[in-house]
Amino acid sequence: AASDVYKRQNYANGTDETRQKIEADRADFERCFASFVAVSRACKRAGGCVAMELPRGNSYWKLPKVQDFLNEMSLKEAVFDGCRFGLKSARGNAIQKPWRIATDCEELFRAFDGKCCQGHPEHEKGKERSHDWAEGKCTKLTELYTH
Repeated sequence: AASDVYKRQNYANGTDETRQKIEADRADFERCFASFVAVSRACKRAGGCVAMELPRGNSYWKLPKVQDFLNEMSLKEAVFDGCRFGLKSARGNAIQKPWRIATDCEELFRAFDGKCCQGHPEHEKGKERSHDWAEGKCTKLTELYTH
């Protein structure tokens, strides 16, 4: 994902402060993921469903501990774009944020999987680009979908 590429570049070329922030973000993920795994296992034992969401191209999906968890829980990965669900920038343009949810909830999987961008009316109006990028202020707004 672009954000992962920028993170790697920022880590390699950034200041000590930048590297410390990236390391703190990684440590936060490690703590959160460990807690998520524990809660997910308890949820499954109680008969519940599990779902994990990250941006589609996030490098955390490739971590061995994440892959092991997905296999252990028998989670299926649904891929979709935010624009198919009405995600828009403050300017009103669609944001094609690529997401991935790994879940064992069949209803959730069916509701999201494969719902990727198929174009928008703006494409037909001859606009150069019909999406705003999920970056800067737009990125912060797309993090709030759970609220």
